[in-house]
Amino acid sequence: TRGKVSAQCSIANVGTQYQELAANPATKGTILDLCSDDWSKLLAALAQKIIADTRKSAFDLSDPLDATKTIEVSVNGTAVPTGGYTLDAASSKIVLSTAYAPASGQELVITYSPVK
Repeated sequence: TRGKVSAQCSIANVGTQYQELAANPATKGTILDLCSDDWSKLLAALAQKIIADTRKSAFDLSDPLDATKTIEVSVNGTAVPTGGYTLDAASSKIVLSTAYAPASGQELVITYSPVK
């Protein structure tokens, strides 16, 4: 919080350096209100962020990208829509959006098929 003071909570010093560190995309931090009356919501939000941040979303392709082939992607048998991933031809990688990144133990399948 940015200096929130209430009857239930007062802050001697606001940790602006911690806030700056948390706001930096490279550190993937988060800012939560320590004066909150219900920490269960804060901890649940933090847990979801940890899960999302630890999911691997970029994968090396075993075959180079080929314009003569279409690619189908699925996670645990569920198709990932075209907008759910991007292909990086330069590095031969597929990058899945956070919503489709597989969790630990889930299977990612990439199928190459000739263009019809």
